[in-house]
Amino acid sequence: MISPCLPLLLVLAAATPSGPASVQLDAAELERRTDALLSVIDRPATAERWQALGPAVVPRLVAIARDPGSLPSRRAGAIEGLVAIGGAEARAAVLQAAADEAAPWSVRASGLSGAGRLLAPEELEAALRPLLDRGSTLLVRSMAARVLAQHAPATACPAVQAQAARERGADRPHFDAALARCAQAQATAGPGQATAPARLR
Repeated sequence: MISPCLPLLLVLAAATPSGPASVQLDAAELERRTDALLSVIDRPATAERWQALGPAVVPRLVAIARDPGSLPSRRAGAIEGLVAIGGAEARAAVLQAAADEAAPWSVRASGLSGAGRLLAPEELEAALRPLLDRGSTLLVRSMAARVLAQHAPATACPAVQAQAARERGADRPHFDAALARCAQAQATAGPGQATAPARLR
């Protein structure tokens, strides 16, 4: 005999989101799965796979991202995991990586691009303006410009354009991508309108 509740159960099952759910793992299993995701080089872990581990993995990812003894690829992968999971602790670690003068470039680059995906435009501008204006290397300044132009064009593009003008002539082409995005944003935004941030590709 078919239960009269079966149709209702089927409807509820169809309406239930099918995305990955975080699972409760003990410390050893969480560490094993984290290391497995960080060990894949040719195909980095997707955001969904990180999210499936849940917020419990954040402290371990933060420790790896900040560890100068870890391989840069592992540190950068940990930052990607933090970006996927989010939260205050993750944001702090991502911003620290972006600003860390002693970190390898791949780690700083992951921090800079990750900040663009984690922070609201006004928060992003406040965090990255010092790196845009006073970053110690051209790589840092130009990438900060690209992230700001992509994710906070409505408010940050004047600063991006001003910094590009301050760069030496030979260095200015590194800002071309950011300037092009700003020009596109300014062309599509009407007077007094904010331009919605887009994702970096």
